[in-house]
Amino acid sequence: MKNKVLPAVKLIVNTVFEKLTVTLLRGDYAEYHCEYFEKKRNAFKIDKIIEDAFKTCDIEFKDVSQVIAFTGPGSFTGIKLGLSIVYAMLSSGGQIKNAGVSMLDYLIFDSFPAVKKNKTALAVVPGVRGEYFCRLIKNLKGSLEASFAKSGPEFVALSDVIASEIKPDYIIIEECASAFFEDKRLEEFRDARLLISSVRPKRLAAFIGYCQNIDQSRMLELQPMYLKDTYAVKPKTMTA
Repeated sequence: MKNKVLPAVKLIVNTVFEKLTVTLLRGDYAEYHCEYFEKKRNAFKIDKIIEDAFKTCDIEFKDVSQVIAFTGPGSFTGIKLGLSIVYAMLSSGGQIKNAGVSMLDYLIFDSFPAVKKNKTALAVVPGVRGEYFCRLIKNLKGSLEASFAKSGPEFVALSDVIASEIKPDYIIIEECASAFFEDKRLEEFRDARLLISSVRPKRLAAFIGYCQNIDQSRMLELQPMYLKDTYAVKPKTMTA
């Protein structure tokens, strides 16, 4: 009997928030998922977390067919350090596919089933100067692909603009977005209109599958998002 050929392994790295995640996907399911909280953004050991993941699953880097990283928006320090590790791994040799994905896209994907038809949802990630990185989407007949296709690009907005001008039916945040809960200007959304997302293995596997098999426009280049607008100069405020 021939040995069964296992599906290729995909490595998914997320360093957008203080909750770091490393996930190994084998085909369509998550074989390994680790969450690690790190307050000191310049001290985390994402390389050690990845090494532990390989040891646990008894694989080597040569067994990885693709590396996917969340490229933002979020903590620039975390994203930069996380991507530096990924770049180092990719430069070690081999023809390994790589891509980036947006945290805003994941938040929308994860929470879309809770958004009622014809209602709008604003996925937000807090910035470093009180601004929010945003993506606004409207549920069009329950179709995520159609809703993404009609949505505009990511933009930056202040909380006053979100509350008084954009006025979404829902706001979607990641569970570690603590700055949102400290923002009194958005208190009105802390009810049934607030959808809280989290990077969990099953939903992450489903999201990657969606990006690769249904809507490939969700797959991005492996580089940080918003570097110029967010950290080099004062961010430009935009509305949807």
